[in-house]
Amino acid sequence: YRAGIIGCLAFGGCGVHDPCCAAAWLLKRFYTANPDAVYGELLGWVMWFLIPATVIFLVFFLIVMITQWKAFSGGYTPYPRWCRIFSILFGFVWLAVMKLFGDHALTNALAAGWISAANLWMMTGLLYMSRGME
Repeated sequence: YRAGIIGCLAFGGCGVHDPCCAAAWLLKRFYTANPDAVYGELLGWVMWFLIPATVIFLVFFLIVMITQWKAFSGGYTPYPRWCRIFSILFGFVWLAVMKLFGDHALTNALAAGWISAANLWMMTGLLYMSRGME
């Protein structure tokens, strides 16, 4: 679990968010320099930097999620077993619900925040359930 969290911290920010921001910056630069070459140039960047970092992040992300699910399901936490619903995996449900409302600016913006909504769900739920555990 610890290795998964450290991996998520290491590759979530520096491994995924930074290359995404750099890709947006490069897109603007490539488009300004030569609009016809944007696709090829940006595709190379994505294939060499963004996809490998995202895959590495997802490995650690899945380690954390599977470990957390098993810990709650197996009764290895002070929380009731049903508290396993307070998981970041809820974000996939959030994403699916947002996509049901169509391709609009608001739903796309909310869908882009799936991991933030899932973190809020998980932390709020677990914090609320910890009230009587003192």
